[in-house]
Amino acid sequence: MAKEYQALPEKEIMFYDVDVNLIDYREKRIEKGEEKETEFAWITSIKMTKNNAGKLVCAGRKRWKIENQGFNR
Repeated sequence: MAKEYQALPEKEIMFYDVDVNLIDYREKRIEKGEEKETEFAWITSIKMTKNNAGKLVCAGRKRWKIENQGFNR
C-alpha cells in the first residue's frame, strides 16, 4: 500500500477534476495448514459508504480473477 496515501488524514483524493477513493482489502485464507494473507487495493471514483464497500470489494476481486485468467493461460 502506498505510504503517501496512508499518511493522508482524509481518504479522498482529487485526481484532476475527479475525487477518487481507495479501497484497501486484506484477504486471509488457510493454505496447506498455513494462514496466508494477501492485500488488494483499488482506486475508484465511486463514493464509498459502509453499505457499498463490500460490493466494491467483491466486484474488484471478480474483475481481478477474470483479468488474471488471461495471463495464467
